[in-house]
Amino acid sequence: DGVPLEGPPPGNVAGPNSILIAVSDGSTISATSSFDFFAFQQDAPGGTNVDDGEFADFPQMGVDANAVYIGVNVFDVSGSNEDFEGTTGFVVEKADLLAGATPLTVTAFRALSAFGTVSCNPTGPYSPQGVTNGDPASTEGYFIGVDCNDFGLLVIRRASDPGGTPAISGNLNVTVPSTSFPMGGVPQPPGGPLLDDLDDRLFAATIANTPSGDRLWTAHNIEVNASGLASSTGSRDGSRWYEIGSLAGTPALIQAGTLFDPASSQPSSYWIPTITSNADGDVIIGTSQAGANAANGFASVAVAQREATDPAG
Repeated sequence: DGVPLEGPPPGNVAGPNSILIAVSDGSTISATSSFDFFAFQQDAPGGTNVDDGEFADFPQMGVDANAVYIGVNVFDVSGSNEDFEGTTGFVVEKADLLAGATPLTVTAFRALSAFGTVSCNPTGPYSPQGVTNGDPASTEGYFIGVDCNDFGLLVIRRASDPGGTPAISGNLNVTVPSTSFPMGGVPQPPGGPLLDDLDDRLFAATIANTPSGDRLWTAHNIEVNASGLASSTGSRDGSRWYEIGSLAGTPALIQAGTLFDPASSQPSSYWIPTITSNADGDVIIGTSQAGANAANGFASVAVAQREATDPAG
């Protein structure tokens, strides 16, 4: 991907900061629900490490039967510039959270990717997204992100024994159709400021447990043209989604698709997408929507559904 575009706001952060977790007292939230609150300093797990004194940004969470998975981007905030340093994944033992036990059992996997002079070295997942899995029999956890160096590539890291002594796999690369950065700001009807579309990081990732095996679904926003193909001059953002299988072995893309506006002028953009699936393979995607067209371009929400029986993509 090259240099990530989005970091913490300049002059508004200090390191080391803490990761905060809230756990409800039950599975249904009501007016009488209560929460237990937990925190750990981002550079504490594992002792002295490459993230000492730095700032963990944009925590993305997934959860399964064994653990909570939190991925962060790490920035050096010691000087006048907030320089990207790399990415880290935390595996937090779920039993501690449910029992209210402290200190939490947290395993940190640091430098999943790390920025060198001109590129990420080692390369790996940028803005790693913890993956949510509702299967009570799950025995492995996952992080997924876009590759820190290359477009058209996703990177999975598999966490084994997440409820005991976690270990992390190397990069499990998944080649996907061409991608790009988003536009760098979504237009609104005349007079409105550009709306931030961040970069090409993934937003949420979930595993559906189907009769054909586990399927991982995730999505992000990229700039596309009127045909929905990645393009740095496409004049609109589309929401690109993926279905990935063979998770316990060599992960592979099953299908990908893009929610986009094919209009030749003043197209709408679809960005900050999230996607989820049921066990039948039906999926729904929700995004933000806006565009320059005064008739229908004001910022709003859009949803789209895909049936399992629909053609691939």
